[in-house]
Amino acid sequence: MIMQKKFDEHFPDLEVKEGHMLLTDLTVETFTAIFNAPDIGVPKKILEIGFNAGHSAFGFLEMFPETVVHSIDLGRHTYTRPCAQKIQSIFGERFKFGVKNSHDITPDNIIGENYDMVYIDGDHSKKGISNDYDICNKAKVEWILIDDYNLFRNIRELVDHIHISSDHPYTVRARIKFDNNVLLKDPEAKEHHRMTTAILLQRTGTTDETIQ
Repeated sequence: MIMQKKFDEHFPDLEVKEGHMLLTDLTVETFTAIFNAPDIGVPKKILEIGFNAGHSAFGFLEMFPETVVHSIDLGRHTYTRPCAQKIQSIFGERFKFGVKNSHDITPDNIIGENYDMVYIDGDHSKKGISNDYDICNKAKVEWILIDDYNLFRNIRELVDHIHISSDHPYTVRARIKFDNNVLLKDPEAKEHHRMTTAILLQRTGTTDETIQ
């Protein structure tokens, strides 16, 4: 829990209203093992869709010292902006935040910033997750990390379709399980609620099929 303690020291009175990544030793070990693999590699520049209180952004920036993270969020919670400002003060130019709806992002925005990975953890509705994937697909982002695969049927159906369909240029490269905050609230929670599964997609083809 070393990294989680670091986060808590920066935000001692933070009360988060939404589920979020818990920066346990298991979470850190899992992410570092995946992205330090020679056939995957550490992402250089990440666009994060869905910041909330910044646990995942903080984790990426701490785990990968050369990585740059840009996060966007709707900013519905009062703690979101102050958390983003604090993380920016900690990591400086390696972090940037904006209050923005991902529906307002275009493929050109992603191409212009040269993101090599997009972390999708925003709107979990069918329309929302499909929109975020379509933008990444049209921008030809190499890696897409989609959160909450085990918790939302819309996400499972999208990922499974992408993986098996010859009309889509992405395939599943890794299933990343990490702790979430439910573990603190209920140590007896069922496994699929205690752990979050994120799916790492790699672009391996050339088609640009849009999800309907």
